[in-house]
Amino acid sequence: MSRTTPKGHLVETYMLDHTKVKIYDSAYINRTSKEIERTLQIIKDMAISHYQGEVRLKRD
Repeated sequence: MSRTTPKGHLVETYMLDHTKVKIYDSAYINRTSKEIERTLQIIKDMAISHYQGEVRLKRD
């Protein structure tokens, strides 16, 4: 994991148990809304696939 600060603006910082989480907007810099939507769709598809696999494992 890189310890360097990402390019972009810090949007939010919060603690998750003993872990400090920093959210940056760097994923949106120099990207069109179409590119961003495509990335979000890929993430959604991956999450659905993962949970479908979990359901299959519990059924077996």
